[in-house]
Amino acid sequence: MKASGICSPHAVTALLGCLAAGLSAAALAGDFSVTPIRIFLDKDRKADVVTVKNDGTEPLRFEIRPKTWSQGPSGEDVYTDTADLLVFPKLMALKVGEDRDIRIGMKIPPGATEKTYRVFITELPPARPEASDRRTANVGFLIN
Repeated sequence: MKASGICSPHAVTALLGCLAAGLSAAALAGDFSVTPIRIFLDKDRKADVVTVKNDGTEPLRFEIRPKTWSQGPSGEDVYTDTADLLVFPKLMALKVGEDRDIRIGMKIPPGATEKTYRVFITELPPARPEASDRRTANVGFLIN
């Protein structure tokens, strides 16, 4: 991570996108942390790592999705799926107190134009036991 405020040819910003799911108290998002929240990739640093830690009391599951970021004509944020970034893993589960690294790397060479990305780390609903005969539904909310 660079200490200066100047962006490199490819700036990758990892932002937190939480998806809380469930119909009861489980609709509240889990307690987790992401560090760092901003990384910069360039010709010398083609990959970096972001760490997610489960600080809560329940196991958590996540989906990780890279997006390009731009602004629309009215200044609104526009996110588009991208293949420019490699992200691994794309899905992960964390036990209570566990932390895990997400590797983020560029698939394309640096160019003359700076590009900005967001990596959404989306909390998924808890896994349900297979032996359930109860019919349930999950509802998700994107908190941006």
